[in-house]
Amino acid sequence: MGAFWAQADRALRAGGTVALWTQASLYCHPAHPSAPLIQAHLFDLERSVLAPYSLPALELSRNYYDALQLPWSSRPPIASFPASLFVRKTWDRDGVLSDGQDFFGGSEEISVDDLERQLGTASMVTRWRAAHPELVGTEKDCVKECGGRIREVVGEGKFRVGGGTALLLFRKRV
Repeated sequence: MGAFWAQADRALRAGGTVALWTQASLYCHPAHPSAPLIQAHLFDLERSVLAPYSLPALELSRNYYDALQLPWSSRPPIASFPASLFVRKTWDRDGVLSDGQDFFGGSEEISVDDLERQLGTASMVTRWRAAHPELVGTEKDCVKECGGRIREVVGEGKFRVGGGTALLLFRKRV
C-alpha cells in the first residue's frame, strides 16, 4: 500500500479525497425466523470450508479494511493524508443491521438455487473447485453441500441476504 499512497499523493489535488469501499461477506437478514441457522451454514462455508482458498486481499476486504496499511503508517509516512482528516464508516458489521431495518446497500430476496449460482462465482469457490475437480457438479461440491443444508431449513422458499459495508475516506491536506 505504500506505493499506492505515494501515487495517490502525486495524483490527487490538495483537498481531494481517496475513497475506498468494500462490501463484506454474505449475511442472512436477521428478520428470517431461521436466520441464525442459515448464517451458521454460510459461515461454515466461508470460514471453514473455503478459508484455505482465501487470499490476503480478500481477508482485508472481509474484515472491513481494518488491517489496511494507512498512509500515515506507511514507510515513509505520507503526511499529506493525516489521520485527523480520515473518516471510516461501517454499516452492518458481521450482519448486525446498523439501522435495525435493512442492510445499508439493501437486501435481496433469493432462493437456494440463486444462492448457489451467486456463490459459484466467488474466487474462493473457484479455487476450491480447481483443487477438487472430481467434486465439481456433484452433491459433494462445497456450494451444493451448503445449499443443501440451507434448503433443509428454507425448503423451496426464499430468504433475504445482504452484506456489511465499509467506506474509508482519506482527505488530502490543503
